[in-house]
Amino acid sequence: MFQNPTLKLEIYGSLSTGLALDSSDFDLCISGLDTKSDKDEERRLLGEVLFPEFEKLTFLTKIDSILDTDFPVLKIQVHYAKLREEFWITEKVNPEDILHLDITVLDKEHFGIESKNFVSQMISMYPDLKSVCLVLKKIVKEYDLNEPYTGGIGSYSMFLLLLYVHFNFRRMYPYANCPSTSYAGRLLIEFLNEMKDFDFSNFIIGVEGG
Repeated sequence: MFQNPTLKLEIYGSLSTGLALDSSDFDLCISGLDTKSDKDEERRLLGEVLFPEFEKLTFLTKIDSILDTDFPVLKIQVHYAKLREEFWITEKVNPEDILHLDITVLDKEHFGIESKNFVSQMISMYPDLKSVCLVLKKIVKEYDLNEPYTGGIGSYSMFLLLLYVHFNFRRMYPYANCPSTSYAGRLLIEFLNEMKDFDFSNFIIGVEGG
């Protein structure tokens, strides 16, 4: 698909960090494009090069190109059953399952890969963050508040909020001395208590330095 051999697809987001729900999107970015290229070049790659190629694939049910934004994106829906037939995949799937893909272009303003690496590092250091974050994401999803474009909160922002509460809570209850089964539940309660009264209009949250 890519005539330029330097271009490649990289995965980032929740599916790459273990924080994905069943309904989570599959986030992909195209790396290898000249970092000096402007947004018009990114829009051309997505809209004029990739979009027509994706239209030829029979297992895609929908393709939207959202190009007139700070971060141009192709939003794609893949029909699992049709994909299975196309590539002779033996794994059984729900014929109604749809996989949602978001494809963007990696540039100097795109921090998807760095964010993925940061989240993975924090989870490796503090494993309880994973289970608590998944619970919070499920709650947010149930109330349709998981979409930033409609006033909700994204996965990475949710994780940063949790990390902030974790670092503060850890100062009161040393992580090494708190049993994991107990700490995760207490962290969840602490998060809900702190966020319900947090003044987002006058304060910002930082997680550097722990």
